[in-house]
Amino acid sequence: MNMKQRIYDELSRVLTDYENGEANEFDLYRMLTIIQIRWEDTITAEEWQIMENKFLGAIVEWQNERWYVDNTDEEFKDEFEETSLFLLPEKYADAEENDKLMRYGSPDSVGYWVCESEVKAI
Repeated sequence: MNMKQRIYDELSRVLTDYENGEANEFDLYRMLTIIQIRWEDTITAEEWQIMENKFLGAIVEWQNERWYVDNTDEEFKDEFEETSLFLLPEKYADAEENDKLMRYGSPDSVGYWVCESEVKAI
């Protein structure tokens, strides 16, 4: 699933939860923040048919373990002009697990920023 579809699905879920009294203003604010952050690099870029990072949303191998690529930082490049990937343990590829981590957990405590060359596509 591409990032644009993931954002749409998350927005739909948050709005439904809010309508059912299961989400609050903080959840709506969080969703708006996600849309704002992703607007230029995902939503607008896809409208212009710019290629999304091939690893985003994928399962990769890093340090002999399987990881989920949750985010990229196309704007930040190392000295070799290489894109950074934010890896989370594979279980966070599941939308519900990922949502719980983003809402109630600390992604930085379980994830790592690594360069593309450090991972292997699975």
